Amino acid sequence: MGLWMTEREVKSRTISYIIITAILASTATGITSYTLQIAYINGVVTDLGINQTTIIANVTQEELVKQIVDNVQDSVVHIKSTKYIKDIFLRDVPVEGAGTGFVISQDGYIATNNHVVSGANNVTVILPGGRQYDAKIIGTDPVTDLAVVKIEGTSLSQITLGDSDKLSPGQFVIAIGTPFNLEKSVTFGVVSAINRTLETEEGYEIEGVIQTDAAINPGNSGGPLIDMQGRVVGINTAIISTTGGSQGIGFAIPINTLDRIVEELIEKGKVTRAWLGITGTDMTENMAKAFNVSQATGAIVVTVVPDGPADRAGLRGTVQKDGKIVQFGDVIVEIAGKNVKGIADLVKTVEGLNSETRVIVRFIRNGERMQLPILLGERPENL
Repeated sequence: MGLWMTEREVKSRTISYIIITAILASTATGITSYTLQIAYINGVVTDLGINQTTIIANVTQEELVKQIVDNVQDSVVHIKSTKYIKDIFLRDVPVEGAGTGFVISQDGYIATNNHVVSGANNVTVILPGGRQYDAKIIGTDPVTDLAVVKIEGTSLSQITLGDSDKLSPGQFVIAIGTPFNLEKSVTFGVVSAINRTLETEEGYEIEGVIQTDAAINPGNSGGPLIDMQGRVVGINTAIISTTGGSQGIGFAIPINTLDRIVEELIEKGKVTRAWLGITGTDMTENMAKAFNVSQATGAIVVTVVPDGPADRAGLRGTVQKDGKIVQFGDVIVEIAGKNVKGIADLVKTVEGLNSETRVIVRFIRNGERMQLPILLGERPENL
């Protein structure tokens, strides 16, 4: 090819350049990039064999995100909290906190994270538009890091809850919140992974957590993670960061976790959970070989809480002498009809049951398969 190009060659190079530039710029100038792509659809793009449907789909996706944000942003609120701590002179010193929440009922119930309002003496909810309300903490659950507060409002814009069990990696999601007190901040990303385990500030482990690369920063906590149908699928909760800000690894508690406990939070102010009354660990192949146990999976009972449900029923813990295991505890392989491959299975099944539920526990003791009926208790608040 010489210095001069034909009209077709000029068009071809121009289109290639514009589309490549638009794609590279899309994260920063989405609207402009899509406009550039549309501007060259007529005549030239079809002549080059470029798929118009794909380009138009990009525009539709952008408009869809904007529409979703427009529809839900009035349901997303800014939460400010104040709690008082004693200084070295025993004077009350206010400590300010901030986060996000979302309206789950028109009469003023709002969901957020437990760590946003835990221990607060005063909570203020700021609605879009600036209206402020004193809020009452209705219920908190440190185990799942979820909470419900209430304001005396009416006809509030209620958000729609989705089904987090249907999420899969790669799905687009939107995070809305108040990072660094910047209200109505919107970020966009994908579900990076599901079924992560997240440890809360109080040491509890939350199962089934959603990982996303939608930017989450301090102040986003308690805000909604929204799918492309405009439904809340998660509650933005935590990040992994070396800087204190977003680095593309954020975590959201599944909305189904809130759905399971929200009525109890509102009615009782807390969540009561079933309790077996043991500590345990996973059975492994190496442990099974070392102690000549045929069962290589299950949950080994390490200790039994005195006078707890398991103790009263007759389960046995592991016996140690001089710091060495001399006899394994019972190896639980099934509870309430569900297989137990390890301690996580056992905990998940028990927490999904009501206290005062009678269950059959199947286990192995000294190589013999046995079973016992156990009446589950209520989990103490300090455990």
